[in-house]
Amino acid sequence: MAEVDVVYILQKLVNLLHEEEHLFRGLQDHVKIILKQMQRLMMFLNDVVQSNKADIRVRLWLQDVRDVARCIEDLLEAFIFQVSPLATKPVPTSTTRRTDFMGDLIAKLRIAMADCRGLRMEIQQIKIKIDNIDHHKRRYYGIHDIDLGSMTWTRRTSSLRERSSTLSASPLSVVGFDSDARTLLAFLNDPDPRLQVISIVGMAGSGKTTLAKKVYNSTKRNRLVIDFDNSANYNIHFEWHLWINACQGCEPFQILEDIATQMLGKKKPEKRTSVEDLTEDISEWLSNKRYLMVIDDVWDIAVWVTLRAALPAESVNGSRIIVTTRDREVASFLKNCSSSHTNRHHKLQLLDENKSWELFRNNAFPRGHDHDCPTELKNLGKQILKSCGGLPLAIEEIGNFLCRRKKTQSVWSATVETLHSRPFSLLKQSSQQLALSYHNLPCNLKWCFLYCTVFPPESEIHSGQLIRMWFAEGFLHPRLGTLTPEEIGQDYLDRLINKNLIQATRKGPNGRITRCCLHPLMRNMAISEARQLDFVSLYTENDFEFPIKCRRLAIHSNSTGKYIPLVVHSATHIRTLVCLNQDQTGYLLPIKQLEFVCGGLKLLRVLDLESVQMSELLDVIGTLVHLRYLGLKRAGLRKLPSTICRLHNLQTMDLRYNSLGRLPIEMGNLQNLWSLDVRHNLITIIPNSICTITGLRHLSMDDDVQCGHLQFHTIRNLESLSVARVGNWIENGFINLTNLKRLGIYGGFYVDFEEQLWDTILNLGSLYSLKLEGFGSITLPKNSHQHLCKLHLSGRLRKLPNLHGFLTATNITQLLLSWSKLKQDPMATLEKMPKLKILKLKMLAYVGKRMVCSASGFLRLRHLELKHLMRLRDWKIEKGSMPRLERLSIGWCLKLKMIPEGLQYMNSLRELEVFWMLPRFRERLVRDDGEDWFKIRHVNSVVVEGTPNNPSQI
Repeated sequence: MAEVDVVYILQKLVNLLHEEEHLFRGLQDHVKIILKQMQRLMMFLNDVVQSNKADIRVRLWLQDVRDVARCIEDLLEAFIFQVSPLATKPVPTSTTRRTDFMGDLIAKLRIAMADCRGLRMEIQQIKIKIDNIDHHKRRYYGIHDIDLGSMTWTRRTSSLRERSSTLSASPLSVVGFDSDARTLLAFLNDPDPRLQVISIVGMAGSGKTTLAKKVYNSTKRNRLVIDFDNSANYNIHFEWHLWINACQGCEPFQILEDIATQMLGKKKPEKRTSVEDLTEDISEWLSNKRYLMVIDDVWDIAVWVTLRAALPAESVNGSRIIVTTRDREVASFLKNCSSSHTNRHHKLQLLDENKSWELFRNNAFPRGHDHDCPTELKNLGKQILKSCGGLPLAIEEIGNFLCRRKKTQSVWSATVETLHSRPFSLLKQSSQQLALSYHNLPCNLKWCFLYCTVFPPESEIHSGQLIRMWFAEGFLHPRLGTLTPEEIGQDYLDRLINKNLIQATRKGPNGRITRCCLHPLMRNMAISEARQLDFVSLYTENDFEFPIKCRRLAIHSNSTGKYIPLVVHSATHIRTLVCLNQDQTGYLLPIKQLEFVCGGLKLLRVLDLESVQMSELLDVIGTLVHLRYLGLKRAGLRKLPSTICRLHNLQTMDLRYNSLGRLPIEMGNLQNLWSLDVRHNLITIIPNSICTITGLRHLSMDDDVQCGHLQFHTIRNLESLSVARVGNWIENGFINLTNLKRLGIYGGFYVDFEEQLWDTILNLGSLYSLKLEGFGSITLPKNSHQHLCKLHLSGRLRKLPNLHGFLTATNITQLLLSWSKLKQDPMATLEKMPKLKILKLKMLAYVGKRMVCSASGFLRLRHLELKHLMRLRDWKIEKGSMPRLERLSIGWCLKLKMIPEGLQYMNSLRELEVFWMLPRFRERLVRDDGEDWFKIRHVNSVVVEGTPNNPSQI
């Protein structure tokens, strides 16, 4: 897929010429000619890609195109590196120094003119190379612009589609789908007679086809369908059952033809009939039939546009359609296909540890043989399952592989090693299915997806960090309209999650994804593809490859210095260097290597040195004129050089967890800075020049930074500000920050400005997250903020009734209270909040002894956390309360006697975490033997750990 790199480079060059136009005076015509030639080649390439007929000859030729495109990229960016300091270096005020400066400038201008002449000569050489590539396309590769139909070699994705169709016809073993099947049977049994479309969504290999087949077959047996655990039965009857395979690349006509064949018994005609004829025949035949139709593996909405026309307009006989798809966007569209407009959407989860082991054991040890796994192999089996990440197809595939091998430690150990280094050599079916999802992406999403491999395995990726890296790399291009690059990046991330290539692990209060990760097998597939494209190279303790021409390097090691010298050979190519010292032990980077990183990698756009310790950041960092992203989290820095303010392209600066005492006063020179994070430092004063960066959108500080002198209102684009200490800025134009979305304020909330503060907050229409930390008391207003989703209050609340009007009429989904010292049971008020999903009561938020959650309360709550409620003794949960609760966390509630009654009725509860509770509390939770075990035995994950210090003193 070399076209991914070519399209990216061409787009990047166009943006580069636009951004640095003033540096290319006299060269525009030469550069534009090259771009025009490359774009003409790309027009041909796009035609080939869209025709799906790109053969081996095109791929070989495309490698030549990519090499030249990269050559142009290196050439222009190296030229900018040489010339840019002449345009950005400030002029001294002293007369003597000014004379010296002008002399130096004239000398450098002469050098620059020579560079321009040299650049013209190199451009001429590139133009010759492009002409040769165009000529070779015809002469040596036999490729012609128009004669695409003559190509006989099929694209790799085409063969993958064919294999996908074959694989989808062979469902997995039925393990772990009983709960999912019950949900689908309930959908089918809905008394509403209108047509309903039910979607099953999940990543490739998650068992969508298996689940659909299980339900499909159960409804074919007889009219009375018994539930899969014999807990219920359904009166479900369909006159007709149809199963349609709609693999990737399947045309809508083929779908209609398949339906007609199954329903009408028609053989495929020798001459192709029209879509209109098939649509009319199917619609007429279905008009009075009650049917169950399964459309398996739908990729394209176009299939539905055609199919909907063939369905009777007003079907009221209880017919149902089940659709399996790996794309949530397709599933969302299906609502329009239901006559009842009922959105029956079922997300298929991956298998948990227990179900994964059951499926693995069923395949590795069939019941015809010894069905129990030998004790000495169990730990190795767990390691094997970890590589599969709960994906049923992979678990079944590796189980079948081991079934045919000797059951010895040596064989299983070798399997573990192979899964770590070359997983797809054993998991061929899984690799084909996962590769289909990737190859179906447009180029811009492919760049973003492959870039995720710079993060370590099994780590959560902060979506904000990922999007800012995408922006720095040039993956996000503003479109016409009002969307910012960050909004475009969020859209890209949502699309990758919807297509099940990236997994969402945490959401913010406004519903946006804040944390994500890559499935282990999806990550391995991405690494393989990235290596083929020279897109990303990874250095780890167990894996090393020489990058040579690679553009991006990621070092995931505890000894970063071992690998830095090896980067020298590819210094002229590297755009991204990410070094993550995973154990955070504080490896000290030697000064020579630091000099190379700060000054030798001249074309760097992204530099992230998390937990890589350095004695200081060198002045030479100011020469990295292409740098857009600078991450120095936990780098042990005590001082920043003023030269860092010469990085006029810098967009993101992450300085968290250092020992910085101040920032350079020239910070205002960073006019392209979007995000500045200086939390967890020794900084107490922010320079005034920060407020001159009009494009700044995110500013994060510690709560002891003095902000009274800052004019925040001049930063009109500011979207997040935290945590700002109370001061005059609240009265001086704070109301002008109309783009503010996230706000954190620290200080004493006294009556003298309290009213004005709330009047301003209530008028910030874009605000959705508010954090107030006070050492006084907090009074909430009577009116509510209609857009506020997340509220964090740390400080004493005067009276609970004051909460009632503000909270129960809002859209708040997340609420955190700490140090509130409420004496009345807060649950009576909080349980009435209509949209509350996450509630955290911490650090003496409630100082009473008894707490009750009523039967009709907390209808949407999913996560409840109680910590350091030191006086709480009794907690009662009435049956029917918190019907959607998924996670419960209890800690340091040292007088609480037991897990509350009522938990046994919460079927939705999946996780229970108990920590730092007294032994008598924990003993009641012992599996099978504890007095309270019956209340939580249905919970999938129960974690009980920790013992308080000096419990006898409590």
